[in-house]
Amino acid sequence: MLTLTLSLLLPLCAGAIDGIIHWSDPQPPPPPVDGATGSGSVALEEDAFPVHEKVSVKLVYTAGEDLFPGDIIRVEEPIFHGMRWAKWGFLNTDPTGCTDLSETEEASAGFVMASTSASAQLLVTHGVGNSEIHTYGTIDIEVVSGSVPAGAIVTVSLGVTDDAAPTDCGWQTANRAFTDVPIRTFELIGGGEPVEVSPSPLFSFVADDDVALVAAILPSTAVVGDAVPLRVAELDRWGNVAGDGEVTLEEVSFDEPGIHRIEVTRGDITATSNPILVTEQAPEYGIYWGDLHTHHGHSYTTDDGEWINENHAYARDVMGLDFATESVKAPPHELDHDALWEVQQRACREYTDGAFVALLGFEWMGDSATGHHNVYVDGCELEPGSATFAGLEEDLWPYMESVEAETGYSIVSVPHASSYTGFNWRERDDRLRPVAEVYSEWNTSMSEELPGSVPEGLRAGNRLGFIAASDNHDGWLGNGLAMKDAPGGIGAILAEELTATGLLEAMQDRRTYATTGERMLLQVEVEEGGDVYPPGSEVQAGEPRLRWLAGGTDTIERVEVWVTSELSREPAAVLMSWSPDALDAEGTVSLPWGHSPVVVWVEVTQADGEKAWSSPFWIEPPELAESKGCRSGGGEAGFLLLPLLLIGRRRRGWPSSAPAAR
Repeated sequence: MLTLTLSLLLPLCAGAIDGIIHWSDPQPPPPPVDGATGSGSVALEEDAFPVHEKVSVKLVYTAGEDLFPGDIIRVEEPIFHGMRWAKWGFLNTDPTGCTDLSETEEASAGFVMASTSASAQLLVTHGVGNSEIHTYGTIDIEVVSGSVPAGAIVTVSLGVTDDAAPTDCGWQTANRAFTDVPIRTFELIGGGEPVEVSPSPLFSFVADDDVALVAAILPSTAVVGDAVPLRVAELDRWGNVAGDGEVTLEEVSFDEPGIHRIEVTRGDITATSNPILVTEQAPEYGIYWGDLHTHHGHSYTTDDGEWINENHAYARDVMGLDFATESVKAPPHELDHDALWEVQQRACREYTDGAFVALLGFEWMGDSATGHHNVYVDGCELEPGSATFAGLEEDLWPYMESVEAETGYSIVSVPHASSYTGFNWRERDDRLRPVAEVYSEWNTSMSEELPGSVPEGLRAGNRLGFIAASDNHDGWLGNGLAMKDAPGGIGAILAEELTATGLLEAMQDRRTYATTGERMLLQVEVEEGGDVYPPGSEVQAGEPRLRWLAGGTDTIERVEVWVTSELSREPAAVLMSWSPDALDAEGTVSLPWGHSPVVVWVEVTQADGEKAWSSPFWIEPPELAESKGCRSGGGEAGFLLLPLLLIGRRRRGWPSSAPAAR
């Protein structure tokens, strides 16, 4: 272990602090003594701070008894589970290492220091003076000489924004307006165990006052004359409900079939809702919107120890989602995993009410040779799989089968950001892995410029529907404004009913589509001899026709039908393209494959760059299916392909690795 110690003397207040800077390998702090209460008290000079600014949070500790050399006041640096470092500043004990307010992926460093009104010198040590996530940072203020008598004050500055620091050393607040976050403080007296000082002071991050965006949200389907909700949310630039804004809900109805939108004005901002498809009869499948992949975003409790969960309320009441999942990482990776998992199980039970589904799930983080998979069930009681699982066929899928057998739950796994976190398209289970996450804050996994793309997985024989999610690490379910590498995505599930079981059944049938965050309408079907097939279908057809209908949230610039084949090593290609230059468009194309099996899907691109992808269809002529029987996956064939695809054989050694996850 390498330890570096420096000394810096700063004049402060009535006394002085010996600001000895100390770096060391982070060590987990010992747990506090249960049931004990410290003799001192703590308070904050201020308890409300603006989002996304460099601030100084001043914690004032009043000694309840005399403190002598060796006694320690320990402050636990608040950590927000799963939060990416770019969205949350960190503290260290080096004032020369401070950095300005971060607008990028780079972390923002602030300076922590302590001062006292007593005649004492204090040593400030930070256990985790870096941007590491999933780790508690503890700041120890040790009396090294003199004493701090009872009633004397020690002020701990979490971030420094005055002349005491050489640069902008404030603590960067989160983008999200978290409320009532405790700062826990402990006493370690006479070499004893840490004892918590109670009650802990609470602070909040306050949203911007200015309304930067008005979101007008409708469901995507309705029946003529039936009332549906119109939700209008006035948001700041990050996606919080603005300080001067609100969320309103009213009922609207439509007298004519077709695609409709509603225009709303709030102050000087006019917004147009997402499109809604109104029909004379109820459709076979509803279009339900959700965010299946976020991380918790906070780690604080009420005074009675109950964990606070604002995330599903944000998804349901602000973003108007139909379903959502906080995909806690599989143990033992996540900090405080057991407590977080109990929160998710409780949310599954309490938020699922017939109009909203809090789907239970977790993220299994495999390596670059297996990829990350999010796992979902249609029940609220589950022991999650382990982060130590060796692989898909070795551990993850057998675990899922055991869950099915023991609980009766339906269960699916969804590979996540395969072009960035890793992939394994060689091992295949179309029942347990029916859908792939094609877009998130990592960006798209549909581009074949990077290894591990989802089209690559299709050519390996996998039957994969398409879905998108945010992978937001602030717990902001469905918020498309906060981002890492790209704005977060959102997923549509075409289900018979809005229940956990209905959603899982639709995912197993691949009745899904993905967007980069906008609630576009995208209806695609294949018709053959009077039979109509939804996306995700395997179709035996001699003369199939593909029909599509799209409704944009901006002008639809381009609609493309993409095609690939298991019999080719070439990238997917565009079979047909339209340039509607309109908000709404539709089209039909014959699929003249001859005798070649193909995979086709539709991609929609708007003028603002937003995209949508339908789930694929697997189409082959009846005579081909008859000639080879019921194919289960790994066979080779030598059928002629379309001219736009090269003749080839499916490789048995399909690549199964990608760049390491960041």
